[in-house]
Amino acid sequence: MALGYTSLWGGDPQDLSAEEVIGAWRQLLPGFDATQHLTGPIVASVGDDGASCATTVRDYHTVIEDGRTSVWMVAGRYRTSLVRSSDGWRIDGITLTVSHESGGSGAGRGDAEAGGCRRRGTDAF
Repeated sequence: MALGYTSLWGGDPQDLSAEEVIGAWRQLLPGFDATQHLTGPIVASVGDDGASCATTVRDYHTVIEDGRTSVWMVAGRYRTSLVRSSDGWRIDGITLTVSHESGGSGAGRGDAEAGGCRRRGTDAF
């Protein structure tokens, strides 16, 4: 699967298996006390062998530490490509285009240091 978070982290899109994507997210998300991802509406275009879905997104990532709350917010647009297989539809790619970010990605902690990726370069996504 092509995973493109370059507008957030820099670097180049990566080609990862579904298991690698899930593993990266499992490493990123425990660094936050709460997350909320708001999407919609979803606009889909379907062809014979594939489909494309686009949606706006606003993600909140919260850390509470020493009585202080820090929130990292990312807003933008997701484009997801899908392919039709013998097992049904499968995600083939996800691209995030960031339009606004506030609060700083340094909100994460632990395995999700600096929001999970920024200090580690582009290897995680």
